[in-house]
Amino acid sequence: MAYNLYLSLSIHTLWIIFIQFIIVFALILDFSLAIFTVMLRSRYDVAFKDAIKLAIVQFFSNFTQLLTFIIGTIVLIVISLKWPGMILFLSPGIYMVGADRLSRRWYDKIDKMLGAV
Repeated sequence: MAYNLYLSLSIHTLWIIFIQFIIVFALILDFSLAIFTVMLRSRYDVAFKDAIKLAIVQFFSNFTQLLTFIIGTIVLIVISLKWPGMILFLSPGIYMVGADRLSRRWYDKIDKMLGAV
């Protein structure tokens, strides 16, 4: 998808802007779902298919959480590009801790639903 976005930048027509927004949204959705799925699978004993479903619901459940997650991701990428040594030692840990902190309300909601069963 990233390569398709790169290739679409060379086309200079008006309708391709809509396609570029769709590709950017798909990239953000794919990356966020991957991180949310990893976090859910590490916290709960769920099947992969159920973790994907929970990650999709988490993606669309709270817009401010999603916006904070995306901005944090961009900031961490910029910092990692500025200081490449962080990519190996500090960035993955900071990223996972930040994703866990942002997902705390979602985990509380899941725990509450599991307690009601």
